[in-house]
Amino acid sequence: MVSLMGLIALPLIASTKLDSTPYWRGVDMSFIPEYRDLKATYYVQNKPIDPLVAMKNAGANMLRLRVWVNPEKGYCDTAHTVQMASEAKHLGMEVMIDFHYSDFWADPANQYPPKQWAKYNLEQMCEATRLHTKEVLIKLKAKGVDPKIIAIGNEVRPGMMWPIGQISKNGYAGFTSLLKAGVKGAEEAQKQVKLKPFQIMIHNDAGGDKTECDQFYSKIAAAKVRFDVIGLSYYPWWHGTLDQLKSNLDNLATKFNRPVIVTETAYPFTNEWKDKTGNFVYEKTNMNCSFPNTIEGQSQFLTALHQVVKSTPNRLGQGVLYWAPEYVAHPGIETPCENLALFDFNNQVLPGAYALGEKTIPKQ
Repeated sequence: MVSLMGLIALPLIASTKLDSTPYWRGVDMSFIPEYRDLKATYYVQNKPIDPLVAMKNAGANMLRLRVWVNPEKGYCDTAHTVQMASEAKHLGMEVMIDFHYSDFWADPANQYPPKQWAKYNLEQMCEATRLHTKEVLIKLKAKGVDPKIIAIGNEVRPGMMWPIGQISKNGYAGFTSLLKAGVKGAEEAQKQVKLKPFQIMIHNDAGGDKTECDQFYSKIAAAKVRFDVIGLSYYPWWHGTLDQLKSNLDNLATKFNRPVIVTETAYPFTNEWKDKTGNFVYEKTNMNCSFPNTIEGQSQFLTALHQVVKSTPNRLGQGVLYWAPEYVAHPGIETPCENLALFDFNNQVLPGAYALGEKTIPKQ
């Protein structure tokens, strides 16, 4: 139970609640352009199919796309992001844009600014953040894409754009200034090109840690950062049990009166591997749950996860997104996740895709 005193202590922040917001059954498939260039083929019932189309047909209604600023290999830059977002729109899917504010992965262990921004002070970094956010969204709108959700940063529990926005070194002041700059860029783009209403997401990786997330979002709220939806990563082998996730979701939704989304998750369909890259999950991994690491277990986990999210108080559980269902083993790509994909080692779509999309598997 949340005390009224705890609620009163938090400043009120304007929140955008979209009319008739659906329950999201989403996928982050930002690797697709790279697999296309490598001529990878995916299948449904032995028939070749584009992986995004396969997931749409399995029930996915949102595509999440990460954006890097100046990536070395070019993938996940603005141009690739706009193209993929446009494809999703034509398929009838909605789009979440996930700003990393980096040239490569931004996550709890790596939150480094783009090389071009590396020597900026806080004021300059905020300005670059604002402009980058604004420019990407304007280019999306030019292709007819109005993102439903805009994530300012990716898994930003330890801050972002280190060291300026690193919480452990500089507290929350620099970090929340950067968040506000990203929000400002999104709002300026909305005003300039008349983007349709969107939700701002702040994304924390600690899906099963109630104490950590309570403290984190309390600090964000106290700094008067706009956030309309809370995004959490939840990989059970890293983040704990489904009961721990539920406790966190229930507390966040009740305390902050915001929708909550499991914006990243995955589960293995096998303990085996196909390439020479070590996998995140193998036979000795503590999964923190009772589902087997099998094709059936993957589907069972996703069904149970949906149930947990949908049980969030006040109907504030807003969805589940699967990370990198297309991340299969293929020449030219090193993946630690081929046993976490929603395509098997022959690139055939798995039943887990339909469990994610909450859709009946079609008859052969």
